[in-house]
Amino acid sequence: MRDKLLVYLPENFGTFITEFINRPDVQAFLKGNVGSILGVVQSHVLPGVWRVFSGSWSIIMGLVGGIIILLYLVFILLDYEKVAANWVQLIPAQYRGTVTRVTDDLSQSMNSYFRAQIVVAFIVGILHAIGFTIIGLPMGIALGLLVGLLNIVPYLQTIGFIPAIFLAVIHAIDTGTGIGTMIGLVVLVFALAQIIQDVFLTPRIVGDATGLNPAVIMLSLSIWGKLLGFLGLLIAIPITTVLVSYYQRVIRQHEVQHHQQQQKKQQVKTDKPPAPLTPPANDPLQDDSPRFRARTPANSTISNMPVIDTDVICLCHFKKNTLNIFYNLS
Repeated sequence: MRDKLLVYLPENFGTFITEFINRPDVQAFLKGNVGSILGVVQSHVLPGVWRVFSGSWSIIMGLVGGIIILLYLVFILLDYEKVAANWVQLIPAQYRGTVTRVTDDLSQSMNSYFRAQIVVAFIVGILHAIGFTIIGLPMGIALGLLVGLLNIVPYLQTIGFIPAIFLAVIHAIDTGTGIGTMIGLVVLVFALAQIIQDVFLTPRIVGDATGLNPAVIMLSLSIWGKLLGFLGLLIAIPITTVLVSYYQRVIRQHEVQHHQQQQKKQQVKTDKPPAPLTPPANDPLQDDSPRFRARTPANSTISNMPVIDTDVICLCHFKKNTLNIFYNLS
């Protein structure tokens, strides 16, 4: 290794370095400024070297992580149908129905939201392209469509403001127009497109698709964006739609249960118990449940009194007139 390195260096390089270090002025400089040199190295050189290594390491790990995520995505897509059909089996049976309903509602909400948001982004892209073309901005159509594509994620279209300003400055220098004028026109195009989107497009398209008020949409984007950042802006509207839907469902169930309870209470108040049965006034038997079979042939005698079955216990109190009737018949 040393021999290969010496091939690329001058023949007297080592001698030159040694003679340079041994020079009296160099020795005096090093002896008087060693501390300051070490301080400069410690405060500026070492942190710079560390930032280079840490930045390189971060880039390498980011690339490795991206490759791993891409591999996972490829494997999931290969077995997507199997995963979509069998993932429910990983959930305990008692929670399976609830989780399935929640995921179905979330999937439906996200599908509705992204369809509506794509329509809004397409219209916003056309508006920006028309505005940039009117003010004469170079590559206005392509830039407008790029802004519309970024608009799929709410408020991400502001990133398109940077290339728009850059192209406006170039156009102003090329045509001799004032730079401030071109920048003002670009800002005007963005402002008009944003007003049209917030006042007309979002309430009519996204609001109708999700059933949310524009104020609720803005509030949900602010809250979820603050909590989850970029991911929060993506899932803010679908999550809010599901939460509002389940809240309304719970309220309706509570109202139905309360209404049923009120109906039961009113029914209990209006229902009266049946009146007790009373024997007729001329009934000779005063017992309220006499059960017997009387066999009284036409030529019955006193011995042929009514026969009471042994399987029935009947306590009958006869009055004197009832006994006389039976004796006279005999």
